[in-house]
Amino acid sequence: MNRTLLLLFSLFAACLLIAAGLIFSTNSQRRPGKGPVRDAVISEVDVSDDALALSTSRNRTGQLITEPPAPSLGTPRLECDVTEFDFGAMDPDSKSSHAFRIRNMGDAPLTLSDAGTSCKCTVSSFPREPIAPGGYAEVVLEWKSTEDEREFAQSANFKTNDPSRPNLELTIQGQVRWRIACVPYDLNFTDVVPGQDTKRELLIVSRAWDDLHLETIASSIDGLTWELRDADPELLRHWAARSGYVMTALLPHGMAQGRFTGWLRLHGGSKSDQSQSVDHTVYVGGNVLRRLSIHGRGIDEKGRVTLGHIGRGKGAQLKFLMKVRDDQPELAITKIEATPPFVRVELSPHELANTKPGFYSLTITIPEDAPECVYSGVTPGRLHLEFDHPRISHLDLELNFVVTDAKLVANR
Repeated sequence: MNRTLLLLFSLFAACLLIAAGLIFSTNSQRRPGKGPVRDAVISEVDVSDDALALSTSRNRTGQLITEPPAPSLGTPRLECDVTEFDFGAMDPDSKSSHAFRIRNMGDAPLTLSDAGTSCKCTVSSFPREPIAPGGYAEVVLEWKSTEDEREFAQSANFKTNDPSRPNLELTIQGQVRWRIACVPYDLNFTDVVPGQDTKRELLIVSRAWDDLHLETIASSIDGLTWELRDADPELLRHWAARSGYVMTALLPHGMAQGRFTGWLRLHGGSKSDQSQSVDHTVYVGGNVLRRLSIHGRGIDEKGRVTLGHIGRGKGAQLKFLMKVRDDQPELAITKIEATPPFVRVELSPHELANTKPGFYSLTITIPEDAPECVYSGVTPGRLHLEFDHPRISHLDLELNFVVTDAKLVANR
């Protein structure tokens, strides 16, 4: 009986050992990193259907998981065959537009963003939604001409997502059919010599009318006169004009010296259609030279003479070139008034007078025996010269100098 019990106990222990071994083996397979078989995801690609390849995998429970393919990353490619457009000749105060076609020749959507325009060009429309691959869109630029323009060229700029063409510039240009225009724009009288006839020519043309007629002409410059003649056909062709005049403007002799400004106002239109008359204003300006001018070191344009600091007993002297611009170039001093009275003045013909009349040497001298004095700043010296000339009566100069101890001057 004891042997029977021992045999049963042995069988029972063996069963327990076998059961424990099976449990240990199962747990070893389920714990990651503890055995040769890991809890990894096994990916598979189903290529049975070429039109739709799906990515598959098995999860921990062995179930198949189906995933869509990753999206394709393409590149947009902008194509614009024409980036410039010429409107040709436009009427004043008219509006024109042009549509530029933009194509996307890439394999990803193309986007455009407005990056700004030059001063007067207007972007009336452009694609705000992406342009699909193989598609196209239009960018429309508008231009409004004005009366004062001759030619124009303006542009609009865009940013794109095409890596090979990140910037796009579109340009429009053209000419304006002037109703009335002038060449040059302004009437400039530079370096007018007193007493001499000073003339300037102005071309007045129209690109809009074959029969330009100037009804009235007015000027703010007193004494300004003018004459008109028909413009030469060759000159009109050069300026692409259909009709016009050449004006010869003459300044009066009595213009005051210095700069002057004013205007010339034209009013005219077509002889056959008076309803289209327009105004056109021309700037008039210039400079009338002095009848008597002085040149040299130590004098400024306002007639201020600077002799500087002079050592007592040394004296100083300045010489200037004096030019007479008048039909009567002869000039002689009839009276001298100087402050201080020890200042000496001499007028003599310049060496240039041998070939060109009207040139003189003006010499101003501070003598060696001049006392210590200050004629500068708020208390300058004065020099007043009178001449025997019908149109040049006098000359006034300001003197600036200091006579002081020679040692102080040497130490400056």
